[in-house]
Amino acid sequence: MLDLTTITPYTRWLETIDKKFGRFGLNKLIVTLGESQSGKTEFTFFQARKNADRWFKVCYICLEMTKEAMCQRAAIKRAAISKEERDDKTFTDQQKEVLKQKYKKLMEYKNLDLVYLQTTTPDKIHDLIIDKNIEWYDLFYIDNLGFITEEWIQEIELTAKAIRVLKELTNLYPLTINLIHHFNKWGSNDRNAPRGMASIRSSGKIENDADYVIQVWRDLSEDVSDHERKLVNIYKQKDRERGEPTEAKIMFDVWDYVDIKKPNI
Repeated sequence: MLDLTTITPYTRWLETIDKKFGRFGLNKLIVTLGESQSGKTEFTFFQARKNADRWFKVCYICLEMTKEAMCQRAAIKRAAISKEERDDKTFTDQQKEVLKQKYKKLMEYKNLDLVYLQTTTPDKIHDLIIDKNIEWYDLFYIDNLGFITEEWIQEIELTAKAIRVLKELTNLYPLTINLIHHFNKWGSNDRNAPRGMASIRSSGKIENDADYVIQVWRDLSEDVSDHERKLVNIYKQKDRERGEPTEAKIMFDVWDYVDIKKPNI
């Protein structure tokens, strides 16, 4: 674990976001939101890799798929292989080589521990983070809250328990947790507009306990251009330290996020 008294705190990596949102340090619970296909998983995985590059020790806990499947999905995107090419096995030798290289790099990524937890309860996540924290991890990413389950507990109560457990961990130990979550499916019929915290699934405990709430949003309507589809709006809806909500616009480029330089914004 790095000595945060002598180095810059954790980064969201891009200059645009770090400048507008500020960097973040220890003892924080961050909730990252987004609609389906908005890019919230790619965005958090991107942050995890970049913080690992800066020698922070990062644990990315995936509740949806195995380590191998997650690395394969990311490598396919890096190789720019479409679903049709993947299904028909019509991608080029060059794409195949990029896929192979990126998959290997992700599986062996330095300072980044990818962990798969199946049929996960809040207590199992608590125990895993405690076990990992013995090795002095700095950052934990959890993908995602929708896959946390517990028998006989309804969703609202389960979400409240999960948030309570994670918040207690950030209070007790020198670590920060970034949790991916979804909006209510019934909250809005218009996926082409960003939504507020009131639309978060089981939102009450999240609104109260999270230190940061971040929304990842892209315009996925049919009439937008390919360039516009790559533009990503990041909304900071809650910031316990700095107060006012703000937003930043960046661009998704193959598998990385990049700053947009004027006058392209």
